[in-house]
Amino acid sequence: EEAFENDIDLFVICRDEDPAFLRYATRLVNEINRELSCRGVMPHHRLAEHFGSFVIPVRALRQFLETPQDLMFIEQSQLLGSRLLIGNRALGEEVSGLLGEFVFQRPVPFVRDMLEDLSQRTRDWMTRRERSLDVKEAPGGLRDIQTIVQACQACTGQREPVIWDALESLEGLRPHLAAEFRALGRAYQFLRFFKDILALAAPEELHFMHVRWLAAMRRQGLEPAELPSGAGALAQLRRSHLYYRRRARQALARIFPALQARCATEAQPEHHHESPGAAEPQAKKFDHGTHGRH
Repeated sequence: EEAFENDIDLFVICRDEDPAFLRYATRLVNEINRELSCRGVMPHHRLAEHFGSFVIPVRALRQFLETPQDLMFIEQSQLLGSRLLIGNRALGEEVSGLLGEFVFQRPVPFVRDMLEDLSQRTRDWMTRRERSLDVKEAPGGLRDIQTIVQACQACTGQREPVIWDALESLEGLRPHLAAEFRALGRAYQFLRFFKDILALAAPEELHFMHVRWLAAMRRQGLEPAELPSGAGALAQLRRSHLYYRRRARQALARIFPALQARCATEAQPEHHHESPGAAEPQAKKFDHGTHGRH
């Protein structure tokens, strides 16, 4: 799953439910987790907390998804964002099949909950007395972009865990919102690099890190001219961070009403979410397209 910290959201899917195999698989995963922990990487996964194990049989996962759960959209979003690292591709297809059955075929509850989660984060942020530099959770940040992308994927029946690849695909699937998806892609690209710089650089090292960062930008197709001007490396980076977050919020504000319209046929009167920006709502619905793939 896409992660923004020094952790790995790891779980193992299997078909074999033989107790001896599950014990063996659990020992193997524990060894992997031990090695990761020794290197300062914390392995965990919300699904593992539900099952009490990182090894989850497909049948047990299906039963879990069939049973109504509070905040089920979180588990569904983690499955939607998961990717196959090693193993049989057929198991990855089984996960896609479960997503098709429990998310893509009935996307409205998932989309509604994702939009409410995004709106609640924005409301919580606006009530804070102190707003620290938070690239992940701030409005227009990494989490908001990931949330809106997954909500769009649910409507299109698309499973693509790599955010920039998903955004590129959504441009073609929803051309009337292509400019907004491109804007989100640029913002996401910048914010990922900015977060890495913050994690690596102490304030007195920012000038040196800024030079290194500009070189990394060029390798990724970004140019220094795309940075709003400012005095000094730190000021320039912070101004650029605010610019891309603001641009992401503008894009989110245009995509948000399209997703709301997609939910409108099944939405109850009490389910009303405020758009995370000030743009006027768009009339077009984010309907399930014919290009979706499961």
